[in-house]
Amino acid sequence: DGPPRLTPEQRGTIRGSTYINNFLHFRVTLTQWQPFSAERATRAEDTGRRLVNPNGHSSPFRVLWIGDSAGRNVALSIVPLPPDAPKDLKQLNDSMKKIAIRELALATEVSESEEPFLLGDAAHPFAGFRVASTIHGKQVVQSEQLTVINGFVMTLTVTGNSDQAISDALRSLKASLAWT
Repeated sequence: DGPPRLTPEQRGTIRGSTYINNFLHFRVTLTQWQPFSAERATRAEDTGRRLVNPNGHSSPFRVLWIGDSAGRNVALSIVPLPPDAPKDLKQLNDSMKKIAIRELALATEVSESEEPFLLGDAAHPFAGFRVASTIHGKQVVQSEQLTVINGFVMTLTVTGNSDQAISDALRSLKASLAWT
């Protein structure tokens, strides 16, 4: 069953080189980031199923998937928060961390840590974590960050090949993120 599908307004849209979400009151300038084409998204999902989790699936709540020239990518998901779900960011973060680690079914050398570089500000608090693992002999690092806005959990998952690559991507993303 699961949460209800998102409306077009809740999903947001890309206008020119900016992703705009008026429902959750933010935008992301995509200067450094390029939206994944449908073909690239399908290829990435197929690779994920082959190398990371054979039971992985496409999320209907992923509203934006972007990448940069350094090979890093960012997935933005927006999920309606079930009424019985915890509202506390730390509790939600702990739950998301368990899910993220479980999704790395074929990965080895999995380790997790607190996210040292959060995207939020005083008015928009975020919680987050990093997961490092080895997938098919290569290091992969992910930062997952989340916040709750208007009864929705917004998650940003940044993937790269090192902690430094993730930190650089997060700095770029934070500079591109504006609350409206």
